[in-house]
Amino acid sequence: MTGILITKQNASGQSYYYIKLSYKDPISHKWRQKMISTHLEVKGNKRKAEAMKNEAIVNFSYLESLPEEYRSDIDPNITLCDYLNRWLSRKKNELERSTYESYAYRSSQIFNYFKVTDPQLKDVTAGIVDKFITYLLQYGKTNKKTSEKGPLAVRTVRSIKSILLSVYNQAAIDGLVSTNPVALVTVHGKRIKIIKRTCCF
Repeated sequence: MTGILITKQNASGQSYYYIKLSYKDPISHKWRQKMISTHLEVKGNKRKAEAMKNEAIVNFSYLESLPEEYRSDIDPNITLCDYLNRWLSRKKNELERSTYESYAYRSSQIFNYFKVTDPQLKDVTAGIVDKFITYLLQYGKTNKKTSEKGPLAVRTVRSIKSILLSVYNQAAIDGLVSTNPVALVTVHGKRIKIIKRTCCF
């Protein structure tokens, strides 16, 4: 991070010092700038402004550090729910708001199911994921009026599965799992039709 002093003139013609910081974004790796007002007039305040500039470089050095959710020093015994929240926080910095909200909704389905048993991320197997998918296809949707549970659409379940797949792909990159258990599970379109037919009788 670097910093320089620049001067700006206000409407009344008075000149003030501003601090211009330049830093590299740790996520995009692009150079960005931050402007800070010193509220000091240029005349007779050069030394104070220099001191404030040096202090600002120290105080804003965190801008070049990765957020916690991007760091690799993750507890290997982290639970799926905790890692899911961490993954979602990371996505909030990367996605448009509408896309992030869609991710958050689908992630809530995963969180609500797994928070009951709260398994560790590394302990989730393909069999556990398959039971989760089956649950969604049977009871994933709640009627707001009657609170009765019913089947989610296959497309929605596949979308939720894709979120969980991405979570475990990142977990593999982070060195927390060696294989992705979600990749072994398939959402069958016929299953929803059978459930609907059964519910009609």
